[in-house]
Amino acid sequence: MSSSAAYGWTYQDREVERQRLLRAQLAEQAQRAENLRRAQLRTRLDELGEQAAELLGEAGHLRRTHRIAEVQVDTVTAAADADSAELAAAVRRAEQQNARAEGELARAVDRAWTALVAEAATAPARPAAPRPRGGTPAEQAVAARAAAEEHLADVRARAVAGAQALLAREVVRCDPADLPELALLRRALDTAPSAQSVRAAQADLADGVQQSVARRRTAEQRAELRAGLLQLAQDAEPAERARLTAALAAAEDPETLRVQVARAVAAADAARNRARVAEALAAALRERDYRVGEDFADLLAEDGAAVVAFDAPDGGGPAEGYGLRVVLSRETAAVSTAVVRGPGSDEDGRRDEEVQRWFCEAQLPAIESSAREHGVDLERRHAMLPGLMAAPQLPAEAWPRTGTAPAAQKPQPAKRRSATDTGTATPYRQEHHRER
Repeated sequence: MSSSAAYGWTYQDREVERQRLLRAQLAEQAQRAENLRRAQLRTRLDELGEQAAELLGEAGHLRRTHRIAEVQVDTVTAAADADSAELAAAVRRAEQQNARAEGELARAVDRAWTALVAEAATAPARPAAPRPRGGTPAEQAVAARAAAEEHLADVRARAVAGAQALLAREVVRCDPADLPELALLRRALDTAPSAQSVRAAQADLADGVQQSVARRRTAEQRAELRAGLLQLAQDAEPAERARLTAALAAAEDPETLRVQVARAVAAADAARNRARVAEALAAALRERDYRVGEDFADLLAEDGAAVVAFDAPDGGGPAEGYGLRVVLSRETAAVSTAVVRGPGSDEDGRRDEEVQRWFCEAQLPAIESSAREHGVDLERRHAMLPGLMAAPQLPAEAWPRTGTAPAAQKPQPAKRRSATDTGTATPYRQEHHRER
């Protein structure tokens, strides 16, 4: 046990935290809906115009199939004052709607792809040109060139059919910025001078489509994450909120800012919750029958430190002349406690150890437990054994004005209230009066 202790504190309003996370999820689903709207076949082809026509070739029925594939995707919203149950229901609706739209879009693409593959499969095969047998060397050379051209035409036709099927399936999933490059790769199939170069162009096109689809999906995932982090950043302090909003808008990968957003929100929570933590600590002390003044929590939150005396109203007791100093950090989510001596008391190492031991064994565990019951989770990070260090003596101006110190030692009225002014004395539970 300890004569003084340092803690990290966490105050969690579970309802507020649930609402915050659910709003971030709802923002991600709203961005997902926007991504799906951009991927719609009808809209995409109308926007792409000649590029889409060039990529998809002369398959008129395919263009018609694409143009009738229109999926309705709405954005699900929630009221500003929605509770966690309402927000959770909105998130479920958004997830279900987006999953339905994604499925309908995939089926529309498959229908278009199937139509093109069926057309290619039922196209009449070109009859092979007769190959003359024998003949002069010149005739044989002409025949060889004709056979090579026929082979090239056959390889080209199969490559074009495969490219058409690939593009029909994947063009709506590609990054729009890649379409000009994909169009060049598609035209290379028509101009490649050899069967080998046709196959190489077909491989380049397939690789280009695959990379474009991957880029598009990565961009969509990052857009969804960015939307969620932007929503979370709204709970940061104003200056940090502005900085993070600009950083998220400029970041190529918002994942690199996830930790910064979390820290900024946690810091803002700590600042917002200082008053709640001070109130919880005051309540915990009152439950131990310390006569904590009504302004104790305000002083602790505003000034960062406050003192309550252990003296009973009528004097006496195992801790007469001693008190407890509580410090609530302004910079971090930390709080510390220490047993201190009141003004006018003589230094006595043995007496210090007795009071420190009494406090740490009979008082501190109950104070910690009570604080947790009031919503403040205390994580002990440092402790000092009783008697290891003398209890520091506080000056008169830092001691509660109504303690039981001798009249000569009582401070004169101050111009402003002290950070340690509780306005009352601090007794202790009767069952702990015996000496330890």
